[in-house]
Amino acid sequence: MVELHTRLDGAVNVYTMDHRGTGRSTLLDCVAAQVTTTGSPWGSSIKSSEVPACAQALEKKYWNLSSFSMTSAATDMTTFISNYSNGANTIVYGVSYGTALVERVIHLDPPEVTGYVLDGVATSSGASADKFEYFSTWDSDFGDVGDAFLALCATQSECNSRFQTNTLPITLQSLLTNFDSKPKSTCAALVSSANGDQSSEPPSYIVRRALGSLLQSTKMRTLIPPVVYRLNRCASQDIGVLTHFFAYLNKFQDFADEDNAFESTLLYYLIVFSEMWERPEPPISEMLARFTSTRVSNGGTYADIPRYCAFSKES
Repeated sequence: MVELHTRLDGAVNVYTMDHRGTGRSTLLDCVAAQVTTTGSPWGSSIKSSEVPACAQALEKKYWNLSSFSMTSAATDMTTFISNYSNGANTIVYGVSYGTALVERVIHLDPPEVTGYVLDGVATSSGASADKFEYFSTWDSDFGDVGDAFLALCATQSECNSRFQTNTLPITLQSLLTNFDSKPKSTCAALVSSANGDQSSEPPSYIVRRALGSLLQSTKMRTLIPPVVYRLNRCASQDIGVLTHFFAYLNKFQDFADEDNAFESTLLYYLIVFSEMWERPEPPISEMLARFTSTRVSNGGTYADIPRYCAFSKES
């Protein structure tokens, strides 16, 4: 938002709003189940076994959690615009999940708004079920984007020159397959040992997630080809580089941002599971296949199935 204000030469007023249930609003948390407190054995995440006690506490406190819905948050936004806009031009901008929220604002049709910018694809109202932007299809959707990025290597001479025998996508797929069949091989073991508390996962899963994390950063995604190249070669000169890379990536991912205190994991699951998840829940085998069929993904939404069942009470 600061960059946007600067690019517009400071000629506009830029407002950001904390989503109802997060930030400096009434934070949706659950002390009874210790879900979002440091007392929870799962930290700020939510273990499925914690959900029933949390649901009871929230029902007693709020009765109906529809007050924390996406529509309620959109209503907050339209009310703010109606009460505080200057009556001239008001343009509502949304990115990522914000595109779904902005679409909900469009449905409310505040007369003061003169334009909308949807800078993302988190909404697809009116689409058929196979095209709808469910969060439960995150892995396969992310994988499509990853494949598109990997294909760009063939168009760049510096990148393509390192993958003459096989293209970058083919090399990566072969690497993942080899890691699955030989999890104790040198670089597969290196990846597993670097992953710390999640080392029980197959090394191919760890590689997918690591590359997915890089892909999300415009500054770090250019590391994907050299990391794949070194993992595939796995020569003596690569071990130190790869060890340093995974150590740095883990440190980067675990960085504790002070803004985390304003996030609500409960609200995330409440909205995702109630408004952005397939029903009925796909089999776990299908959800897992959506992840393992990708070359690059930062997700692994198959792991959310127990939480979804606890939230939705779907058997």
